[in-house]
Amino acid sequence: MQRRTLDFGTGQEVIEDIQHLQTVGYQKLGNWNLSENCDHLHRVMQSGLNGFQNFRVTPLLRWTIGPYYLRKLMKTRQMPTGYSTIKSLVPEGHEGDDSEKIADCIKSVRQIEAMEGPPFVHPIFGKMTVEEFKQLQWIHAGLHLSHLIPKSEAETSASQKEKSAAT
Repeated sequence: MQRRTLDFGTGQEVIEDIQHLQTVGYQKLGNWNLSENCDHLHRVMQSGLNGFQNFRVTPLLRWTIGPYYLRKLMKTRQMPTGYSTIKSLVPEGHEGDDSEKIADCIKSVRQIEAMEGPPFVHPIFGKMTVEEFKQLQWIHAGLHLSHLIPKSEAETSASQKEKSAAT
């Protein structure tokens, strides 16, 4: 089974996908379940809203590679998988789905969606508009939520594999 290809254009689309996964269930392809993905996304969004207090990189990266990579992300609307994150953004382990972690994530999405104001400086990507920051959050959410396949899609994919194997 393959990851989903997601391209959220708004925070509402992120919220609807989270709620759909929570309602119908899902098959996990990555390391994190829905609560862990939501916990991570919430931590990242709150970090951005609070000025990235615990996230520092060399200014050279922010002035050179960061803006190039931001343009690439905005054009492709896809983030690569397999990168590690800083410890403060790693979710706490959750056995099952924790509705509080999911609700916190949805609250953060709504906060980001409502953002207005002047550009700010991202620790990796440098100066960004508010709209670029929002889109970065939706692209990031798409990366993580793409590893969760809704039960109906997962079951359809499994039955198609069984039919292919039988023929």
